[in-house]
Amino acid sequence: MGLFDQLLGAVLSAGTGGQTPQTDPAAGGLAGTLPQILMAAIAHEGGISGLMQKFQSAGMGDVMSSWIGTGANKPVSPAALQQVLDPATVQAIAEKTGLPIGELMAQASQQLPHMIDGLTPNGQVPPNNDALLQAGLALLKSRFGVA
Repeated sequence: MGLFDQLLGAVLSAGTGGQTPQTDPAAGGLAGTLPQILMAAIAHEGGISGLMQKFQSAGMGDVMSSWIGTGANKPVSPAALQQVLDPATVQAIAEKTGLPIGELMAQASQQLPHMIDGLTPNGQVPPNNDALLQAGLALLKSRFGVA
């Protein structure tokens, strides 16, 4: 089991009150909602700070800064988001969700800005991945009805 699978298992387990997450053999392993899987992907990418570095390296630091800040969120295209994320992470998310990569990136480009915005109240980035996972689980519960 790789690091992404371990992070995903932790997010899904925490989101189910510590119970073992359901498996979906057709999707190649753990099943979960896209927001839950994106939370694991954010942690896998180095948390919000690591993801910010990737956006900056791609010349899109202003886009992610808008998600962290308190103003309006700038959009990100599915293609641009796919260029920023680690290809192995994108492939793992596609496998876990059962979505084709194009559809996955379309949905992720809509959900990720709102998730990052919700994870950074008052424009503050959580100091570590443990705080990120806790904030993410609270966000999932409040915004997406994940218990």
